[in-house]
Amino acid sequence: MRYNRPLFLFGILLLILSPSWEVSSAEEKTRHEIAPSMMVHLRHMESTVNQAKPGTVSDHRKVATVLDDDLEKLMASCSMKGEAHDALHNWLVPVIRIVSAYGKERDTEELTARLDEMRQAFKDFNTRFE
Repeated sequence: MRYNRPLFLFGILLLILSPSWEVSSAEEKTRHEIAPSMMVHLRHMESTVNQAKPGTVSDHRKVATVLDDDLEKLMASCSMKGEAHDALHNWLVPVIRIVSAYGKERDTEELTARLDEMRQAFKDFNTRFE
């Protein structure tokens, strides 16, 4: 998988500067609207994750490449501000870590576990965002 150095550094910066990775109870109850230009990339990621049925490490690598590309496009299209942006940021930070781990893992059981984590993250996404 190719790595985009600026995206990688941006992801690390998000991890470092994130004030909290915990979801507040108010944030859980509020559905935030995502900018359409960003939602297209999130929905593509969700579709990729939910439709993936990789059997080999190579198959997982193909999925990881698509997810990595979608994350790049998502961050490049970021136009949100305020509370909705912060809520998406709090959801996205752990997802970036999962995608990063998924792209590096070599064990098929661990790869499948990371894919399941992403599926769960998108279930959470759909309860918190629209």
